[in-house]
Amino acid sequence: MLIPSSPLRHPTTRTLLALAASLAVSACAAGLQGRVVADPGGWGVKDANVTVTSDPDGMHVVSKLKTVEQGAYRLGGLAPGARYYVWIAAFGFEEIKDDLVHDVSGTTKWTHHLPRKYELRGIVRLPDGRVAAGALITVDKIGAGKKLTKYAGDDGTFVIPEITKGTYDLRVESSEGYVYAQQGRKLPEDGLELDLVLSYDPQISAGKAGTTAISTTTVPKDPTAPATSGQ
Repeated sequence: MLIPSSPLRHPTTRTLLALAASLAVSACAAGLQGRVVADPGGWGVKDANVTVTSDPDGMHVVSKLKTVEQGAYRLGGLAPGARYYVWIAAFGFEEIKDDLVHDVSGTTKWTHHLPRKYELRGIVRLPDGRVAAGALITVDKIGAGKKLTKYAGDDGTFVIPEITKGTYDLRVESSEGYVYAQQGRKLPEDGLELDLVLSYDPQISAGKAGTTAISTTTVPKDPTAPATSGQ
């Protein structure tokens, strides 16, 4: 007895919609493919903390993850065409926030350049070669509105961390009335190891002594200057 074969079934509208939704989910699953690299250097930063938010203030967190080898990470489930904010933080680097729009194709590739942090270190000396213990060192990054300060130790040395790439104004003052000033120093290009020799500033010395007005007859004398005849 012959059994009639089952007729071919044509896909229903519901089936087509389900297929379309599945394809859309697959496209979204590709998500954000990112890489975090050191700037300068260009090498991948492993174990960097990546936080993706849907708002610029970082209040609505979408996902948190860490970079793997070569500084890479991957995140799926993002809405195509939507705006996201990616916050990157890692030890020894400045924290950054990148503003990006997830591609409508469902895949976005992005490279994050993470500025490195440096240490500015050196020694402060007086004109006669003695170290300037307790001198106040101030570095001011131009345009950043943030000053970093440090006091020299008993041996005249200092270390200032948290230095990022940029142009700085540098100033050093000692309690004896000595000063050093430099404007427009590019870091790290101009060097991170300093040997600073201060110059005598009579106005600073007078200010330390509480003098409000300085005349040519009352200007304090550099105590390290050699004595001259008749004095």
